Amino acid sequence: MRKSISGNVLMLALCLFGFGCSEESGEAENGSVSSDGGIAVFDESAAIARGQSILAPFKKNLQAALMEGMGQGPEHAIKVCQLKAPAIAGEISTDSFQVGRTSHRLRNPSNAPESWMQPLLDRAVASGTNAVPMAVSLPDGGAGYVEPIFIKPLCLGCHGSEVPESIVASLDELYPADSARGFSEGEFRGLFWVKFESAPTAE
Repeated sequence: MRKSISGNVLMLALCLFGFGCSEESGEAENGSVSSDGGIAVFDESAAIARGQSILAPFKKNLQAALMEGMGQGPEHAIKVCQLKAPAIAGEISTDSFQVGRTSHRLRNPSNAPESWMQPLLDRAVASGTNAVPMAVSLPDGGAGYVEPIFIKPLCLGCHGSEVPESIVASLDELYPADSARGFSEGEFRGLFWVKFESAPTAE
């Protein structure tokens, strides 16, 4: 029994956060007028690098929080995820940037995509297993970064077609509108996202 519980907990740790599983207009702007009258062109590569750097501690802290609750079983780990994930996102976020997760098939409705994310999410869904990190400039002068999460074998115990009954009961209680089940191995699951001020530019 202990071996089975440990397996389910490890599966949950890897799939919920993508570790081994990953108010603005939606239109992005490619350039803006610089202070000297020139055109400052959005530097997507620099924005991706900045987004990855900001996102790294968010993912690390999410994983650590879930591991902390793992000893009490997968159902408890799900509840820890429900409470800890939003709190950690809030702790990592600052006045200069915010972080989070979103998906086309939501488990938690509070993770619904903002307007700027939707075109990127649509593009990632269309790309499927070929989805890649992307960054866009935003009309307010900031930038948005997204990073795909894919379903790995261990994720299927929480997001697949045959979720254990004990986990189903917990999910049904916490997420009555859950649409994040029925995935297949390798399928696109959703996005990590970062929104930050001062989009990088290359004049």
